[in-house]
Formats: sequence, C-alpha cells, structure tokens
Amino acid sequence: LVGLLVSTATLWVARKARQSADAAKAESRKRNRAEDLQDARTKSEQIGLFIRDGKWDIVFLRAQEIAGVCSLVLSRWNEDLTETSRNQIVLARAQAGSVAKVAMRASRICPTEQQLLNIAAAQRRLNELLSSELGESLRVIEGSGKVDD
Repeated sequence: LVGLLVSTATLWVARKARQSADAAKAESRKRNRAEDLQDARTKSEQIGLFIRDGKWDIVFLRAQEIAGVCSLVLSRWNEDLTETSRNQIVLARAQAGSVAKVAMRASRICPTEQQLLNIAAAQRRLNELLSSELGESLRVIEGSGKVDD
C-alpha cells in the first residue's frame, strides 16, 4: 500500500513537472516571436531614416531582412497565430518586398517625387503592421489575451 502511494505521488509530481516545462517552453516561444517582431520593427524604422537619406542599398538590405523575419514568423509560429495576425504578417512581408523592389531600382535610377512618397507610405504601413503584431505578441505574453481565433 505504501509503495502504491509513493508511486502515485511520484507520478503526480512528474506530471506537474512536465506541465511546468511545457508552459515554460510555450512562454519562451511567445517571447522569441516578440523579439523577432521587435527586431523587424526596429529595422522598419531604420528604413524610414535611410529612405530620407537616399541610402538605397541599406534600404534594400533592411527590407529583405524584414521579409525574412516575416517568413520565419509565419513558418515557425503559424499554429500560434490568429488569422488576423497571419494576414498582417503576410501583408508586412509584401510591403517589405515592395520597398526592397523600389530600393533596388532607386540605387540605379533616382526616384521621382511620387516614387519617394509611395515608398515612404509603404514604409509607414510596414511599420504600423509590425507594431500592431508586436503589440499583440506582448499582450499575449502578458496574459491578457487569447492565442487562438
């Protein structure tokens, strides 16, 4: 009887330890996603400065990096994202690709005033999308929101 009680207690402790480990792993994944989004948002802000200064090679590289982070977030955390988050990250990736495309051309041919206005608008939209997703990730980490749709 004592052996059965000890075995049951050991099983209960092992289950609780596993649940704690799983919760810690989920928390770590959420934090990693937020860190990736924070990095992408910072790069998006830098793009705005580099557009202003006409540093098209750097704009191109940063936009490519952001598109890569968006793809990483989509593939690595797809099951944890809401449909709205997925759509916003896909849109952010498209905006980053658009900025990169214009920057590649602009490094060879000076952009017109309208093209500068368009790329600046795309950069602002990219920053808004990334900021929104970063806010959502931080809200989930803080425990005030649900993860699933």
